[in-house]
Amino acid sequence: MRHAVAALLLFAAASPTASAAEKKAGVVAFSSEQGDHRPCRIVLGPRDRLVQDADLVIPAGAEVDSAVALRGSVIVQRGAKVKKAVAAGGSVRVEGGAQVTEDAVAISGDVRVDPDGRVGGDAVSLGGRVRIAEGGKVGGSVVGLSLQFAGLDLERSLREQLGAEGKCRVEQE
Repeated sequence: MRHAVAALLLFAAASPTASAAEKKAGVVAFSSEQGDHRPCRIVLGPRDRLVQDADLVIPAGAEVDSAVALRGSVIVQRGAKVKKAVAAGGSVRVEGGAQVTEDAVAISGDVRVDPDGRVGGDAVSLGGRVRIAEGGKVGGSVVGLSLQFAGLDLERSLREQLGAEGKCRVEQE
């Protein structure tokens, strides 16, 4: 579960830049440039993939460290291997024969593991559900958390906030 929390903190923590060691390790670093009202900046390692306002499809045979969709879904196709899959404002789908070796995290969406799909770590959905088909496997924790509290729909608020942030500047190493 701590890895899934770390993946979520990717979007919450603001650090000025990614260190050289983080870039080399393929860490996705998220930072705000001078406060919360400026565009964000994301630094990707050479084996990371990110899309904004679209779905990210990891095709058969591809090996990716971090697959991240902002306001879209991550789809890991049969024969693809991803270390971490994170969708903020969308869902994560692990097709049969596909593998997420660490965590699959959806914020305001579902995590779906098809028959013969594999998640080696945690499957976490904040504001959605984790759906594991018969024959799908999750090696760690399965967490689905509703984001409604005291009459407030926190999921909708989060989705609106994700949309209000606009595009992030992405730097691929």
